[in-house]
Amino acid sequence: MNVSAYGYNDHSDILPHLVHTQNSSLIDLVIDKLGTNSHFSHARFAVDIILASQDPKNTTMTFESHKSLDDEYTPGVFTMVDLQTPSSVSGAKGGYIQWRPVAYIAKERDLTNSTDANNYGLSNVTYPSAVLNSSALYAFFSSSLENMLVQETVVSFGLKEDGFYKKTNYTSCDIIFSKITGPLLTFLVGYGHPPDEKFSLLVILVISIGLGLPALLILVSGIVMAVRRVSNKNDDLFLSR
Repeated sequence: MNVSAYGYNDHSDILPHLVHTQNSSLIDLVIDKLGTNSHFSHARFAVDIILASQDPKNTTMTFESHKSLDDEYTPGVFTMVDLQTPSSVSGAKGGYIQWRPVAYIAKERDLTNSTDANNYGLSNVTYPSAVLNSSALYAFFSSSLENMLVQETVVSFGLKEDGFYKKTNYTSCDIIFSKITGPLLTFLVGYGHPPDEKFSLLVILVISIGLGLPALLILVSGIVMAVRRVSNKNDDLFLSR
């Protein structure tokens, strides 16, 4: 597991090229040649993510899955998943976790080596001090966890008929995170509101040419037809005289 912090805003160098900011970090989780019991020949792996926020306990974090307009940075993937604290949703200084629902089953990350990363609903962690008493989360907050919003979710890897984990013995996933304690995946984590995906200059130029050129041709054709009609009317008027 690799954790990266950044001092600038940009896309990460590795697929799925998540957008990071100065207030976010990137976690890259790789499961490489992890042995399984012989009785589990068709194993899949999942990660249980426990999140702690200083929002009131009677509130809940929010999942939001939204479509992006292009797959320029992550070929074949048009969906982004945000998990936000109540403060982040309301626009205050909350935190979020962001990822694309894709994992890779080979070191060469591309569309042919991709599989699904499936997320499930949120549930509250009951008696978090007891459940997490041997975790870094408890070492930091100790008994204060009982007064915090502590929830968990699961992200699993794989899809139907993909040969299970044993086919390649490799799975990787990226997550961006910020100001949320306890994520164990590759996520983007950051302060405030998750960053929005923006078009690159290349995509803007392609869209401009794709839409502007036909519009220009229609405009020029209309002007030519109008000029011809005016010219024909002038010729008819001259002949009638």
